[in-house]
Amino acid sequence: MKDVNLGEKDRTIRKLIEANRTLKDELDREMERFTLMENKYKELLVKFNVAAKENAKYAELLFANTTGSKLGNFESYLAKTDSSNQRFEE
Repeated sequence: MKDVNLGEKDRTIRKLIEANRTLKDELDREMERFTLMENKYKELLVKFNVAAKENAKYAELLFANTTGSKLGNFESYLAKTDSSNQRFEE
């Protein structure tokens, strides 16, 4: 009877060791995946910031070319909402 319990104990230990090994492998894969995703996020964030700066520069250049003035002089004026403009938007 004691031999049966020892055999069962050995099988249980082997199963637990295998399960632990599997969990370690999954953790390593998830860590690699997370690192890869984090690097891709950083690259996209840099690209987005560059594109946003370029778009702002192009908007200012377009405004300057069409009106002959600087956009900075009119930003506060353009940001205001006028009640007469709201009437036509509805």
